[in-house]
Amino acid sequence: MAEKSVDPTGVQPVDAVLLTAAEDEDLRIATEVLSSIGMAAGEVL
Repeated sequence: MAEKSVDPTGVQPVDAVLLTAAEDEDLRIATEVLSSIGMAAGEVL
């Protein structure tokens, strides 16, 4: 885990943006996986 700089306001915009980007990437991958599973299931049925 990367060290987070301590911001007196408690707001860490860079960390928040990086976290959001990571979540978006995870969501995109999960969507692709589910889509692939769905297509495979459709071929089987």
